[in-house]
Amino acid sequence: IPDWELAAKLISTTSMVLVIIPLYLLTTHLFNRRVAFWACLALALAPVPNDWSVDVIRGPIFVFFAVLTVYVAQMAIDLKSQKHFVITALLVGISFLFRIEGVIILFFFGGYGIYLILNAKKDRNLVLKGFTTWLAVLVVLVVFACGATYIYEGDFNRVEELAKRAEHIVSLDFLKNYHIIYNQLYTLEEHSPNSDTNRSFAEVARHFMFLVYVIGEAQVFFKVLFPLFIIPFFLGLKKSFDKRQAFLLGLICFYLFVMYVFYIDRNYMHKRFLFAPVVLAFPWVGAGLEIMFSKLKKSFHPKMYFAVFFALFLISPSVESVHSLAEEDNVLRKAGTWLKQHKLLHESKVLTNESRATFFAGIRYSKSVFMDSEIHDVKEIEENALRNNADIILLQASNDEEYVQGMTSYEKIKIFRGKKRDVYIFCRSNTIKN
Repeated sequence: IPDWELAAKLISTTSMVLVIIPLYLLTTHLFNRRVAFWACLALALAPVPNDWSVDVIRGPIFVFFAVLTVYVAQMAIDLKSQKHFVITALLVGISFLFRIEGVIILFFFGGYGIYLILNAKKDRNLVLKGFTTWLAVLVVLVVFACGATYIYEGDFNRVEELAKRAEHIVSLDFLKNYHIIYNQLYTLEEHSPNSDTNRSFAEVARHFMFLVYVIGEAQVFFKVLFPLFIIPFFLGLKKSFDKRQAFLLGLICFYLFVMYVFYIDRNYMHKRFLFAPVVLAFPWVGAGLEIMFSKLKKSFHPKMYFAVFFALFLISPSVESVHSLAEEDNVLRKAGTWLKQHKLLHESKVLTNESRATFFAGIRYSKSVFMDSEIHDVKEIEENALRNNADIILLQASNDEEYVQGMTSYEKIKIFRGKKRDVYIFCRSNTIKN
């Protein structure tokens, strides 16, 4: 397919369609086919996943391989099959290629394997053999990745970034922003109304910042899940647990904990960061919907309750999905298309905080310099651009233009207005402008 954008959208759409298969198999393995039907139907109707299924992001294909990895890992643990352990290792590696969060599944599965080996009363040798095989395949994959990195003299799917993040966490540097905000709230406390009294808002917020981050992450999680699905999700959690369900729920909790640390470090949380754990939570949404549907058939007024059930859990997410797709913000696509139309800019080097814009523009990776998505200091961005000899700066930022004021070596040539964020394009004075 010659059109990059169309090819990327087809990959996203195909991935979201195919993820139904491992989700159905996983949910059937954990519960039964009826629950699997409701889980897959709920995912198919969920607005945010539907919105992302036609977007140019890595999330859909990563989620497909993540769910498939979890299902094969469950089968490896239950069947103690060497073949499944090998496939699990390969799938973990593939997941990591698409998003760095794939390493979360790797560490959790490895930790769970150690737990099984230490606590297995029978078949301990089979479990030990299986996880040894899994580890051996991973070692081969790591050696291959390091070799590829050495040959091509570049990063292999942000392996260097993974090492930096690990060092960042171990050294507790991820708490830097936490301390900054804590001190800001302390200062605010002194200037608040009735500051001489106890338990002011700033004081309470300062002491319970850790809980505020939990609430923020939960808000994002249920937004991606779909707010009305909270009811069947918690209802499904009431069902009796076995080891297989505990494994999956433990993985979701571990994933959320890692994202919680990231949230504290960066002080922001994009919805797509929680895409994978939300999809892995749909088996419990399906369990809750199946419980509700079964109870409705035995109610005194089944027709009325069925109407409410379908309106809340089927029609409502469907309407929201259509509305979400209709209200899609195409500002990045517009900016990329504009750059694509100006062919004289194609050989220019671009510094950007949003790689998808250069993808839409068809600009080669070697001609792009990527930076952190959040804008902290425009002067620092300009210095970065000059240091990398970038001819163009493309920034996605808040609708407030003050965020991008103050450049002296680059001139603003185009602004694309979005619903929540805008895209600004700057170029140097010696760059050709049309």
